[in-house]
Amino acid sequence: MESNQVINANCWVAYFDILGFKNRIHDFNKQFGYGHLDTFVKIDYHDILNEAKNRVEQHKELLDKIEYTWFSDSFLFYIPVDDNGYSFSVFQSLAWQFLRGCIWKRIPLAGAMSAGEFYANKKENVFIGPALIDAVEYSEKQNWIGLVITPTGFKELQKFELNPLNVFEFREYGVPVKIKVKNDKDETVIKESIERLIVFKMNKHHKVENRIREMHQKADKEAKIKYENTLKSIDNK
Repeated sequence: MESNQVINANCWVAYFDILGFKNRIHDFNKQFGYGHLDTFVKIDYHDILNEAKNRVEQHKELLDKIEYTWFSDSFLFYIPVDDNGYSFSVFQSLAWQFLRGCIWKRIPLAGAMSAGEFYANKKENVFIGPALIDAVEYSEKQNWIGLVITPTGFKELQKFELNPLNVFEFREYGVPVKIKVKNDKDETVIKESIERLIVFKMNKHHKVENRIREMHQKADKEAKIKYENTLKSIDNK
């Protein structure tokens, strides 16, 4: 499949956000001043770009229909759903290896995998569809570092009688998520809640845990809760 081919199909979609990316930019500008973002790209941003490119190239050897794109701190991977579940097998491997590789480079991510209708035209830079909306929603609501399969994505897996809890490195867990609620003054506020989802088993990778503990020590007060929630999930094996 050519990288610029238009896709208009039922697809697996994985969406990732870099946590604290805005602060990385602000901290860099404070240190180096105006006009040096090219240096930021070379010393920081290239790490995650290379991780994405390398993972896709590796997995294209198994299934060449995998594609990806990015914008600022958001990374998107996608592949058409096949009729036997093999595409998910390859896709989930790419997703968690991308997460793990970025964490090893001290780049914290929150990501979500979903499935559904999706349109992609890389040449025109157009990416739309319910699968993307679902993946973005679940990526952004997580209040930790991790990777989840959305309920919609899990329903797609059930069509193949494929249970990621039995076959792949996933488990069910109460994920800390941010939700909007009304307070006593009828104002909309953000509150943390728990949603049980299928998540990647971070606790199986000790090097990942060590990196998260390192990043937790250096995190600002606002971000520490995300690391603490992540470490809690690792301890809760």
